[in-house]
Amino acid sequence: MNAAERLFLSEGVAATTIEQITSAAAVAKGTFYLYFSSKDDVLAALADRFAQQLLEKINTAVAKEPAKNWKGKLETWAKACSPAISIPSGYTTFSSTARALAHATD
Repeated sequence: MNAAERLFLSEGVAATTIEQITSAAAVAKGTFYLYFSSKDDVLAALADRFAQQLLEKINTAVAKEPAKNWKGKLETWAKACSPAISIPSGYTTFSSTARALAHATD
């Protein structure tokens, strides 16, 4: 999956072939098909891996806050989420929304 990720990012998903993935991963094409039926399956697995890693990062960060510090937990959650999300200009980020909500209770 690491080889596929590197190729998808450098070449684009559409331009990347299964042959390129297997070559970069130093595995046979048959081995690829034992785990994935298509590039779309690899892409879905990469998305799952990314989501799991992000969730672990968020949970770890939030767990460091004291149990009763809900404001701190919310701010930490927002900060942990923000780098993974690209927000178009003019839209509100999770961080600014969390800050607004936190200050509303002050």
